[in-house]
Amino acid sequence: MHEPVVKVGRRTTCASRHRSTERHRSAILCVAPPKPVEAYHGMKRARVVCSLREGAIRLSPHCYNTMEEMEKVIEVLDDLSG
Repeated sequence: MHEPVVKVGRRTTCASRHRSTERHRSAILCVAPPKPVEAYHGMKRARVVCSLREGAIRLSPHCYNTMEEMEKVIEVLDDLSG
């Protein structure tokens, strides 16, 4: 569930903070878009369970976030990137 969001980060200016190897990957995914507060509010409006911490949006695929929510995350990040 991480990979689609990570790919958006690679093609936009949104950095992802996660370990890239499967062996060391956490269930938590943090993305740091250029405008984190704006992105956070966009995700909350889209009813995505997330938190804003130290300039990054924290997501928990497999625990709290559904695949539908992760698709909404991609939409919000794409909308913000222009």
